[in-house]
Amino acid sequence: MRPPMDARKRIGVFGWGVVAPKSPNIDSFERNLEHADSWLSPFRGFGPSNFLVGYPEFDFETYHDWFDQRFPPAKFKQLKDKMGPMVLSCIGAFIQSLTQNAGIEEYLQSLGTKAHVYIGTGLGEITIAATETMASAAPLTPKADRAPTQAVPLPPARVATVSITGPDPPAARQDDFGLDLGGGASIDAVRQRWSTVKANFGPLLSGMHPLAAHDQRPGATGYRLVVGPLPNSVAASGLCAHFSAARTACRAVKFDGEQITQQ
Repeated sequence: MRPPMDARKRIGVFGWGVVAPKSPNIDSFERNLEHADSWLSPFRGFGPSNFLVGYPEFDFETYHDWFDQRFPPAKFKQLKDKMGPMVLSCIGAFIQSLTQNAGIEEYLQSLGTKAHVYIGTGLGEITIAATETMASAAPLTPKADRAPTQAVPLPPARVATVSITGPDPPAARQDDFGLDLGGGASIDAVRQRWSTVKANFGPLLSGMHPLAAHDQRPGATGYRLVVGPLPNSVAASGLCAHFSAARTACRAVKFDGEQITQQ
């Protein structure tokens, strides 16, 4: 027998937020619902693609000012560095929800530790799980024999086993992202870097193409190897986690540069 209405627990929805394909917030989500365009994007296999129905359009940097107004300066960087894209997207949606009902944020703050925020996912944080799995699979050096932390170069290229010929890459879109995977003093050096990276990480780079981008860092010359395209910064950062776990420098950048002639 069901308890009377006044004895039942009630759930109130006082605000909501959303992070979805082509929709970084509620306003854009509402506008997109008025059109019949597809929100889907190509699935490149688990690792490069962790979303089956299109990549969420999301940039955690959007919420930088919100954190700076409420927390010490290090808080935003701590979350961005330590959390994966799933958790960061949920945090963004939660911050959106606080704007839906005037006074809700102040009320939650007044509750102190009685206010809880729960983040749930059916798959877990795929990017973090993949990173931890790859790290745990790497051979460990006994503590007594460990050398000071230093950059670890890639193994020698197995060029003889790699084919880098293929169809011409599609034209890059202005909003595409890529992976910065190192550089060199010349385009030939970047081409050799591409051969080395693909020899060691071929499956992760399936369907992707290399560009040589001018090194924009102050005082730097030469070129950077940029591999892509990927639909947004979340996808690029997630894929970078695999390279970082293997101690290979990687950062998400705009997919822009000169096409490398693949020989």
